Amino acid sequence: MHREQLLQEEAEVLDLLNQVGTAVAAEIDLERAVQVVTDAATRLSGAAFGSFFYNVIDDKGEAYTLYTLSGAPRQAFATLPMPRNTAVFGPTFNGEGNVRSDDITRDVRYGQNAPYQGMPEGHLPVRSYLAAPVKSRSGDVLGGLFFGHPDPGVFGERAERIVTAIAVQAGIAIDKARLYRAAQYEIARRKEVEAELRTSEARYRNAVITGRIAAWETDMVTRTRIWTEEGMALFGLDLPGGRGQVGGEDDEFWRSLHPDDRHMMAEFHRTADQVDTYPCEYRIVRPDGKMLWVSGRGRVVARRADGKAGRTANIVVDITERKQAEERVQLLMRELSPRSKNMLSVVQAIAGQTVRTAGTLEEFEKRFGQRLQGLAASHDLLVHQDWRGVLLSDLVRQQTAFFTGADNARLELDGPHVMLATAVTQTLGLALHELATNAIKYGAWSLPTGKVRVNWACKDQAGRPAQVHLSWVESGGPPVSSPERNGFGRIVIEDMVAQSTMGQVSTEYAPSGLRWTLSMPIDHVVDIATAQPA
Repeated sequence: MHREQLLQEEAEVLDLLNQVGTAVAAEIDLERAVQVVTDAATRLSGAAFGSFFYNVIDDKGEAYTLYTLSGAPRQAFATLPMPRNTAVFGPTFNGEGNVRSDDITRDVRYGQNAPYQGMPEGHLPVRSYLAAPVKSRSGDVLGGLFFGHPDPGVFGERAERIVTAIAVQAGIAIDKARLYRAAQYEIARRKEVEAELRTSEARYRNAVITGRIAAWETDMVTRTRIWTEEGMALFGLDLPGGRGQVGGEDDEFWRSLHPDDRHMMAEFHRTADQVDTYPCEYRIVRPDGKMLWVSGRGRVVARRADGKAGRTANIVVDITERKQAEERVQLLMRELSPRSKNMLSVVQAIAGQTVRTAGTLEEFEKRFGQRLQGLAASHDLLVHQDWRGVLLSDLVRQQTAFFTGADNARLELDGPHVMLATAVTQTLGLALHELATNAIKYGAWSLPTGKVRVNWACKDQAGRPAQVHLSWVESGGPPVSSPERNGFGRIVIEDMVAQSTMGQVSTEYAPSGLRWTLSMPIDHVVDIATAQPA
């Protein structure tokens, strides 16, 4: 009868072990799998409580320890430290073998390590002790199963065999979970890489399209050329499958080259047998007649047995905008050179005349600075208009703004839309500046009641505009009279203006106020609109 009971118990144990194995095999979640193992081992071994401490490798390859409990709440271990590699736990964590003790408190290995010298305060009561290492298939120690009972002599050889068998199941569970996690990580990483590749490809495609980059390969053996879509689009080609011909009348690339630049491609084919790369810039003419500048580089990627080029890779970038910008800069530099020389001549003349008329160094510095400000104001207007010319109304306002401020009532303007040529703008602006300076010192603007009226008109001759008549008339100021000597101001408003404009200048010092007029040829006007008020 006793024998039959033992057989029955063994059959139940085997059945439960099979159930554990089946459950572990079907479980891919590591925490659930090890919990199944811990619960089954605690039950089959007859332990009051059991635990499973196991190492986990995270996605960064770093190890850390987790644990499961059975027969006791997690609060029982919440305040306790993780097991250390002590004399009691060492054989388990080192994978040396099982540890079974009828009363661990009387074991010679117990209490040999500070600071606890045994069980920490609050530890579950343990007398009977059983522990088994859990290993992977490769032999690495993954963790350990630990079981306890408050009574001594609970665990025998049978319990140890059961725990050893379940430790094998635990190793399988962890190996499987690790493989599954690694596979999931690999799949996720592969998806990330694929997404990065798609993003990179899209970025590359956008860069190619935005940068107008063309590419093609040339097979010198088969005499064929294979174009990318961007290459055909840049050159304006329509080739089935992107395939073209090398040489002969059907050579679409040769036909696209500007006639004056075809020697560059001939040079490339000539040097391709000696060098691996050939950079060059040349022009292409699309079928629609549009000419483009491109910067390219040809590279020999394969050679024939005799060393001659067998296959070349070619890439070009549209640099038309850059070339056009360079041409504009060159044109601007050519235009700027005489303008700079003219500006320096004017400055030199201002400096010389100011020195001759200034009584002291301080007076020279003040007058010279003011006149340079007037010159700079005209220059700013020219720059703003890209040196195409300056509106006469803008020139008057700019040169008088410093003297009138926000009081627009002291300055009256009347005249149509007239744009002056750059050649007369600086000299005329300097004259207006001198007139305004005299008006604020001695003329109309020296009194609150004084006003200045500036008006201009285009006079016709034989039905066509022939001259521009400009007048500066002051009123409401103190009586004026002709100066005793001709200073720099008079030289500017009369001699320099007349010489610069090839016109006629008149200055009248009437008792009612200064009256200055200028009549100059229409050649100094670049644009005249129909009577448009200033």
